[in-house]
Amino acid sequence: MKANQKEENLNGCAALTKTESEGIDTDIEALESYICDNICQYRKKTDSQEALEYYFCSSCEMSRYASKIKAEYEKINTFSKSAAYALMEKYRNIVLCKDCIYRAHEKTGYDWCRLAKGLDESLGESEGCSRGKEKE
Repeated sequence: MKANQKEENLNGCAALTKTESEGIDTDIEALESYICDNICQYRKKTDSQEALEYYFCSSCEMSRYASKIKAEYEKINTFSKSAAYALMEKYRNIVLCKDCIYRAHEKTGYDWCRLAKGLDESLGESEGCSRGKEKE
């Protein structure tokens, strides 16, 4: 079962129904509205919206819980604290051999590194090191 069953694109994945500008804030706001309009026990006790807001809504803990949800969401979804970001930082100085100025090509078809402390065997397309420099 898909979370979004409204639409499906040609490759079978659920199509996005929200723009990037919409996000957790929109969802939390909808949740708050639903709870206030349909679940709140105090709504039945008064017919006056002003009295409801003054006596009950002002002391409602919904906004505190919503703030906690938003804070946890931001904590989880902060890219600079993600595993992907940690990997990018770790390998950001790696230069692939195929893009390196120190790569030498032999007539025999083998490639090798001209650095004294470079890779000590024939080079593959996806190998790399942190000592190389990219071609410009």
